[in-house]
Amino acid sequence: MMDNKIEFIGTITASVTHELKNVLSIIKESAGLMEDLIALAPENSMPHKDKFVRSISRIADQVARGVELSSRLNSFAHTSDEPRARVDLNQAVEQAVFLSQRFARLRGAELKNTKSEKQHQVTTDPLGLQMLLFSSIGLLMAEAAPGAAITLQVEGEGSDSIVLLKSTPQPGAISEFKDLAETTEWQVLRETAHALDADVSEDRSRAGISVSFSGSEKRI
Repeated sequence: MMDNKIEFIGTITASVTHELKNVLSIIKESAGLMEDLIALAPENSMPHKDKFVRSISRIADQVARGVELSSRLNSFAHTSDEPRARVDLNQAVEQAVFLSQRFARLRGAELKNTKSEKQHQVTTDPLGLQMLLFSSIGLLMAEAAPGAAITLQVEGEGSDSIVLLKSTPQPGAISEFKDLAETTEWQVLRETAHALDADVSEDRSRAGISVSFSGSEKRI
């Protein structure tokens, strides 16, 4: 029943984001038409012309932002399409970082990913992987000092890959990395990772978390 609910939410979300992109497309076309009409107006014939131009520019910027948000949400919705699929870890990490940006801003943290030049693909549950990455990011943000920078990077080869989440304190701040294994959230992380044929461990040298994949094709 739960799988059906997740599939339903994913289907509806994917459908609505498609419609949102259509709405944004119409807004973009309308703003572009207004911009063309303003450009055709004779000089000094339109009061507050500069304000109209600036407003249209802001509309264009927000439309572009809306398109990216809806595209990302659409991509996230499709992670529930299959319980098991081949996943590009670089893309998964990029997605998790993008979707976590608002939470990072609320905590005063900087969140970014360093893309690997190599291919890193694993067979896993795409939605579960997003949950694991999101929870790992959230745990680091909760334990890191204010203003910390959290970086995600994929290392390793092929399916035997590792996602490294590193917390770097703000310059001048005192780093006080806590024992993550003592938190209740850590047990949730371990259970989520186990279901994905993965493992999580504290990376004390990097003040972060390592998420490793065995390359196993088995399902748990």
